[in-house]
Amino acid sequence: MSHKMFTEIDIEEELRTELRACLLGARARSGLSQSKLAMMAGVDQRTISEIETGYANPRLGTVGKIFAAMGLRIILELSDG
Repeated sequence: MSHKMFTEIDIEEELRTELRACLLGARARSGLSQSKLAMMAGVDQRTISEIETGYANPRLGTVGKIFAAMGLRIILELSDG
C-alpha cells in the first residue's frame, strides 16, 4: 500500500476546502443568510464569510456552533487515500 506524502499546508488546504463546501451547502439548504446564521450561532458574520471563502482557520468549537445552529452535527470520517 503506497501512501502519498502530504505537507501540513496540503492538509490544511484540503480541510479548509471541505469545510467551505459543507458550510456553503448546508447554509444553502437551510435558506439562511450569513447574517442570520451568524446571529443564531453567536459568531460574527465575518466569521461565516471567511470560512465560506476559505480565508479562516476556525476553532473546532466555532465550527460546531455554526453547524449546530442549523440543526446539524459534525461527524468525522477516516478513509485511506
